[in-house]
Amino acid sequence: MERDRLHEYNILEEISRDETISQRDLAERLNLSVGLVNAFIKRLIGKGYFKVTTIPRNRVRYLFTPKGIAEKSRLSLEYLRYSVTFYKHIKGSLTEVFRKMKVAGGRRVVIWGGGEISELACLYINDTDLKVAGVVVPEKPRRQTLMGHPVRSPEQIVDFEFDCVLVASTEDAFEAVDCLVELGVDRERIFTLDGGRTK
Repeated sequence: MERDRLHEYNILEEISRDETISQRDLAERLNLSVGLVNAFIKRLIGKGYFKVTTIPRNRVRYLFTPKGIAEKSRLSLEYLRYSVTFYKHIKGSLTEVFRKMKVAGGRRVVIWGGGEISELACLYINDTDLKVAGVVVPEKPRRQTLMGHPVRSPEQIVDFEFDCVLVASTEDAFEAVDCLVELGVDRERIFTLDGGRTK
């Protein structure tokens, strides 16, 4: 599923849950800028998926049109198909990288990233002999734990006793590897989803 289509789906989904949601709240929930949310909403209105009416206290209400309801249903089906394919792919990638970690003598793993892939890594690692030592997120941690494991900022990676690091991200993997190397992590101990070791 293309990124723009995914953003459209997420915006339509959030608006269907709360038709008076503000663009600022939408941006926060979807981790997008307010300007980007505004551009997508204008695009969706232009496509005729919903209309906007003003309600008291300078708020707006989004009203789905029949065309918008049909498009949301179609996008929901497309998202479901995408999700099934995505999760199968990620599970396969995680299974392979966990195998490589074990072969390399890894036992305690730090997970890099705080998104869905990190959550899946924490879940699927339970099917192996490996253990999660902790989770590191590149931005300021918004929560203290992820799936029951402590969350720290990159500089705090030294708080964990670990044998290897899994970069549980597909978008910023190269930046994450560079950051980890700068923090003193041996490149041979860093694994990514796309091919295992980074050396």
